[in-house]
Amino acid sequence: MADPTTSLFLYDRSLKVAPGGVHSPVRAGTSVGGEPIFFRFAEGAYLESVEGKRYVDFCQSFGPNILGHRDPDVTSEVDKIISRAWSLGTCEPYSLELAEWIQAKVPWAEKLRFVCSG
Repeated sequence: MADPTTSLFLYDRSLKVAPGGVHSPVRAGTSVGGEPIFFRFAEGAYLESVEGKRYVDFCQSFGPNILGHRDPDVTSEVDKIISRAWSLGTCEPYSLELAEWIQAKVPWAEKLRFVCSG
């Protein structure tokens, strides 16, 4: 039986529930001659695989982690926000405050809309 703590084992499991075994073709690894690596931990510029091997994360989630994984200042601010609400899906003052802050920095941004798309 395969070791359940390896990326290969997790990939085999994932093949049963996700097309190609991954949730994005970019993560497949097959286009570069391998299987995807499964990661269990990230901090700063580093990722740690389920096998315990450390990697430099040059991708940083394609941009959102520009300050690195688990940045203490970002984490502190996120903790403050989620202590009030996780996700409202309604009108709330926080996105208004963010839009006003962005407009103060980028005056040519006449209108802003925050969306979640994929």
